[in-house]
Amino acid sequence: MIHDRRVVPFKLWHHRFISDTFEPGASEILVGQLKSLENSDSWTAVVDGVPVACLGTHELWPGRYQGWGYIGMKAHRHMKWITLECIRHLSGKKGRVEFTVRADFDCGLRWAQRLGFIVETPLMKNYGPFGEDHVGFVRIT
Repeated sequence: MIHDRRVVPFKLWHHRFISDTFEPGASEILVGQLKSLENSDSWTAVVDGVPVACLGTHELWPGRYQGWGYIGMKAHRHMKWITLECIRHLSGKKGRVEFTVRADFDCGLRWAQRLGFIVETPLMKNYGPFGEDHVGFVRIT
């Protein structure tokens, strides 16, 4: 089956669409932060008109970026394409890109390493918006 796959600029409603499918309540907690990401280097992977992943970077200062991403339940068949898009996006970043992954999200931990990130902080206790533990990653180019 051939799919219509596109990368479009991130909009807040994309995350609400994805988060409502697997993490109710996340959008309400993060809405202010996510709204500001509409004006940063952030994008959404859309398959057949449906947002499946929202990702991007926010420049903290020249040479330092905070990465972020939300992968929806419908993204699994498209992860190779999403991974290639992430690598393309990251290749334009010179300096330090950092982000975290929930410590209990094994697929996310492995994916971070596929993207060229290394573990910098093995355990960040009570880091997430719901008190979940995270692992800190960094990619330096």
